[in-house]
Amino acid sequence: MTTTADARPKLFTGQHLPLVLGVIGLVTLGAFENRAVGTALPTMVREFDALGSFGLANAAPNASYLISLAVAGLWSDRRGPIPTLRAGAISFALAQLLVGTATAMPMVIAGRLLSGLAEGLLDVSLMVLVARALPAVLRPRMFSLFAAMWILPSVLGPALTRPYSSRSWTSAGRPSVCPDV
Repeated sequence: MTTTADARPKLFTGQHLPLVLGVIGLVTLGAFENRAVGTALPTMVREFDALGSFGLANAAPNASYLISLAVAGLWSDRRGPIPTLRAGAISFALAQLLVGTATAMPMVIAGRLLSGLAEGLLDVSLMVLVARALPAVLRPRMFSLFAAMWILPSVLGPALTRPYSSRSWTSAGRPSVCPDV
């Protein structure tokens, strides 16, 4: 006998599973990046002898995030969430490459600005995608996962970043399998 509870759609099954896992992955990746770079930023500032740039490097992603939220909303409304999502993913990858291979503080700041832009594009496009793809009954659960996916990165991100922050920042851009020479 099937009950009404059994007939309700489930978030982690069937056709919704790829979307849910993709959204969780992207939100978690963004959260880890946020916590990791925030942890490494004092080391970067010290090594680049740019203490005066700390405030700008710290605030840059927040400022560009706010601007990109408005742009991403308009873009997603006009073109749908997929182009916005693609642009966010590409911008995110470029931002990480820029910050990870930075040889001077202006590169870090530019990467942080691009990172905030990417996060805004990703966040809005993911929310629009979820709103369009999931039934109304599943949306609150999915949106609660957005917040939940920040917990693990907030707890583990600084601890995982600390070993990379205690050595030369210029080695952080190389893959972790490459030994320092």
